[in-house]
Amino acid sequence: MKHFFSLAALFMLLAFSAQTHAQDVLGCTVIYAPNYNPEATVNDGSCTYDVVQLLSDGYCIGELVEAGIYWQDFQGVSYEGGVIVHVNVSGGQALICDEQDLSGTYEWGCYGSSTTTSCNSYNGYDNTIAIVTGQCPDYPSAAQAAYTSTKDGYTDWFLPSYSEYALAESCPNWDEGFSTSCGASNYYWTSSAYGTNSAYQYVDGYTGSCSSSSSAFYCSGYVGGTSSKNNSRRVRLMRYVDINANCGGTGQGGACADWQYDGVTSQAA
Repeated sequence: MKHFFSLAALFMLLAFSAQTHAQDVLGCTVIYAPNYNPEATVNDGSCTYDVVQLLSDGYCIGELVEAGIYWQDFQGVSYEGGVIVHVNVSGGQALICDEQDLSGTYEWGCYGSSTTTSCNSYNGYDNTIAIVTGQCPDYPSAAQAAYTSTKDGYTDWFLPSYSEYALAESCPNWDEGFSTSCGASNYYWTSSAYGTNSAYQYVDGYTGSCSSSSSAFYCSGYVGGTSSKNNSRRVRLMRYVDINANCGGTGQGGACADWQYDGVTSQAA
């Protein structure tokens, strides 16, 4: 008798599941796409939308992601002083990389001083603050050069962490233009310190994390490593954008009547 009820329950569950899946409608579920299907219940990856135009129309990254646009589709798009290289949806931030190196070369500074920093992404700003307000705030440094920059009218630039350089390097659909020649003058300072006398420098082409060894450094094979804080290196500015700031563009509510689709297909579909 117990087996009878178990089989009956299983049959009812399978029947309910089959009915549920039978009601699924595949299609584009992103309201901002011209081929949006209001009857679709499952996104089949067929959505087409122009993220460049949507951003230009004033929609923020957050509301577009919430509507179902893949965050990867924002990578390589010019936006607010640079190029979007990564979107941290859970953290509510997008990483913007300047398209050119900061003019000149700079020492890391703070030689002989210990500064608590991180190699991880989305820590570059905090690293920079720690450097410019630490034990040597008056010493000219790469971090100060970044922090005091007002390039393109923005005042929140910072010296990137090691992993943030790597995010820019791995960004699809965009050549970040990092110097590709081996040689000290072509390396980049990161805001990631290594002890009191050294800091991590970045080499074009590397997409990994900080090397565990201070002596590991191979320009042609990437890897990266550390250098004395007294040495001069290049700097590339980066900044964060709040993906939920100033949301609501023209054609609010998903009408999409105020922009023209140019044939861009979702890269992550």
